[in-house]
Amino acid sequence: MENADENFYDKLKEQLFQMILEKIKNGEKVLDVGCGNCELVVRLAKGKNVKVIGVDIQDSEFKKTLEKARGKIKGKVKCIKGNAENLKDFEDASFSSVISRYSLHEFPNPSRVLKECVRVLKRQGQMILVDFIPDTLAEKLWGERYFTMEEIRKTMEKAGFQILEQKKISIEGPAITVGIKG
Repeated sequence: MENADENFYDKLKEQLFQMILEKIKNGEKVLDVGCGNCELVVRLAKGKNVKVIGVDIQDSEFKKTLEKARGKIKGKVKCIKGNAENLKDFEDASFSSVISRYSLHEFPNPSRVLKECVRVLKRQGQMILVDFIPDTLAEKLWGERYFTMEEIRKTMEKAGFQILEQKKISIEGPAITVGIKG
């Protein structure tokens, strides 16, 4: 039986996806950095007229997720194996939005990843970063070290983002931070 605490984050997923969808405009080219199984990539392509590319260091789940959504996202989605610290497959200023969900704490060098995100974003492009924060259910469940909201803000600003919004999504986290490339 699934742990009720872990199920909390599954239930929050649709609310989170909706928040991200609202921030993405039709016609955009979007990059999901640390895309995991490409679930958000598929959800964005179904919900908006956008082209979405997902990048993750592990690609074992891509095929299964993409096959399930096959006809609904044809030509709008691509998921590739790659390292977020070196997005060499992408030209400078080639994306309108970059998303990173539940990945910042996993990156060995988060500052380098955020600098790469700035590089591939168009001027005034937005970064939507969602991650767990300390002193929440996630920390109790998984025992990982998470960044505080202040650390996230400072790291994003240092990389070149102007922060537009930052808030906790629920009492148990995670937090969402939205910034734009100046």
